[in-house]
Amino acid sequence: MMVDTKNGESYDGILEGCDHFMNLKLSEVIITSANGDFSKAKELFVRGNSIKTIQFDKEVLERHQDQVKKRQAEALESRKESYRRQKEEHKGESRGRGERGRGGSETRGRGERGRGFSERGRGGVTERGRGGFSERGRGGFSERGRGGFSDRGRGGDRGR
Repeated sequence: MMVDTKNGESYDGILEGCDHFMNLKLSEVIITSANGDFSKAKELFVRGNSIKTIQFDKEVLERHQDQVKKRQAEALESRKESYRRQKEEHKGESRGRGERGRGGSETRGRGERGRGFSERGRGGVTERGRGGFSERGRGGFSERGRGGFSDRGRGGDRGR
């Protein structure tokens, strides 16, 4: 790889390591100074904030891309295998609400704990709620609300 610095020097060598500050450790380095002189170094450390550009050989980039694709394929296969294992371990078990289901079998949506006419909850003949014959709420036969037979809103007699 070749590294150009802000002070005009270039370093051509083998990348041995780097960190999150982009500090680089190079080995087998050929140093080209700003005035064009060449020298060699066995190892060299380049501080990240002095780096202007980095150039990689084409083979290095292709090899890196192949390694990344291979790791991604392995990770995907690992996730698939983990999913298959979990599915096998929990085979036959139900998910969610256990034996109770969605509000009970006979009273689906109309039981004591469902959406029906209970003393508390969403509807019924209570003072507050969503529907029914309430004074306040969203619907039903109320003076105010969303629906029903009121003279305002959606469900009323619109002057026809």
